[in-house]
Formats: sequence, structure tokens, C-alpha cells
Amino acid sequence: MESNRVPTQSAPLQRLPSCGQPTIRRPLCSGCAERSEPPPRNKTRRPSLSPREIEVLVHWLKEESKIATGQSLYITASTVRTHLQRIRRKYEEVDRPARTKTALAVRAIQDGLVDVDEL
Repeated sequence: MESNRVPTQSAPLQRLPSCGQPTIRRPLCSGCAERSEPPPRNKTRRPSLSPREIEVLVHWLKEESKIATGQSLYITASTVRTHLQRIRRKYEEVDRPARTKTALAVRAIQDGLVDVDEL
């Protein structure tokens, strides 16, 4: 008479009581059981912004409008808009979209371009 033992790690090859066929136990994911912490996350990728793009972004975040930003930097509102479009495109290229002024402010704070107290 066969025993009704449950397969264990120490005995990977045993006979099942119901059918008598050999069975091999494998871990579902090798190394998963030993891992006590989640796998490391990829470091946040930062876009490569030019010094002028950073300057325009920071001024725009502090100002009420693109026109006011342009006046303080001695450029047109259209130039401010162009800089912001390029900045947004660069954030999208690193999978960190920022479609609104608030989203750009969050990204600038995350990337250390501006301190929250400055806004």
C-alpha cells in the first residue's frame, strides 16, 4: 500500500496517490520565494533640457502668463510657447508626459529644477 504523502521540497519526485504517475515539482518562479523586497525600480529618466529651456520653464511657472514670462525674459510669447512645446516633447520622450502647467510644475520639482517654496 502506498503512502499518501504530500510532495515536499526535499522530495521533488514522488508518486501521486491517485494515479501512481511520477511528478516533478518545480518552483513557480525561481528566486521569487527568496526575494524579501520588491525588485529595484528603474531610476526616473530626466529629459535633457537646455539652460535656456530651464530658465523659461521656471519663469513661466512663477508668472501668470506666457506674455508676462516673455516680457521678463525679453522674448515674445510665441518664443515662450515654442520653448514649452519642446520641453513637453522632451518629457514625453522619457515617458514622463506633462501636458498641463501643473504637470510641468510637478516634473520641475521632481527633477530639482525649482523648489516648491519658489512657486
